[in-house]
Amino acid sequence: MAIRKVSLQSDLRDAVLPSAWVESQDCVQFIRNALRRAFSRTRCYSSARNTVRREITVANRRRIQYSCNHCNKWFFRADTQVDHIQPVEDVAHEMVRADGKFDWNRFIDRLFTTNLQVLCKSCHSAKSTAENAHRKAMKKANKLAKVGQYDRGTK
Repeated sequence: MAIRKVSLQSDLRDAVLPSAWVESQDCVQFIRNALRRAFSRTRCYSSARNTVRREITVANRRRIQYSCNHCNKWFFRADTQVDHIQPVEDVAHEMVRADGKFDWNRFIDRLFTTNLQVLCKSCHSAKSTAENAHRKAMKKANKLAKVGQYDRGTK
């Protein structure tokens, strides 16, 4: 059986969807979220959880707890989240190619990796907030640098 390499952009254009939507940020966000949901069902995701787990008995029931990689406390599954140690989308590694299209290959390579850790919800929230603030500051600095280049007549 031959495996056909699928071009996401062209396959979506052939679908019933209007081409303006396929190239829009809404489409990119929709596909990005679908890939993240699929990632949460992969073996590397579950193996990250299994490396930091223990079984305990609570009220004659066996329960599983997971250790937070940051605060080293134990939590039940509902109170933990699997986090990428290196962010999937980082300012230093833009997900937009030179031609202005979203780079799906780089996104998928960075999403489906073993670069994972288990964090409690509060530690994950704090880490994500710090990463987002850094990402926002870097984007603003990059934007100001580009404006400065245009003002000087370069580029």
